[in-house]
Amino acid sequence: MRAGDTVTVELSGYLPGSVVQLQLEQWAFFPWGHKRPVQLAAVTVDDQGAATVEVLVPRRTHLGLYTLAAVSGELRAGEPLFVFPGGRGHRWR
Repeated sequence: MRAGDTVTVELSGYLPGSVVQLQLEQWAFFPWGHKRPVQLAAVTVDDQGAATVEVLVPRRTHLGLYTLAAVSGELRAGEPLFVFPGGRGHRWR
């Protein structure tokens, strides 16, 4: 996955009509290295507790290992996601 790309997220198993927060969380290898998650979208699931949505990985996301997390109340699911720089509009500094 490159910064600036979109990813399709399929949600299921949530309470009907609940709102699920999709966020990108950077993995921290040291306790002091934790960063706040980046909010990508808020999705309301259907009457079956499911939804499919495309979200954009921000162009300025740094190289690294992240978790693409879906959170609703105490229910949480996530998938690892490795992000490379160089998506459209990315600048090297």
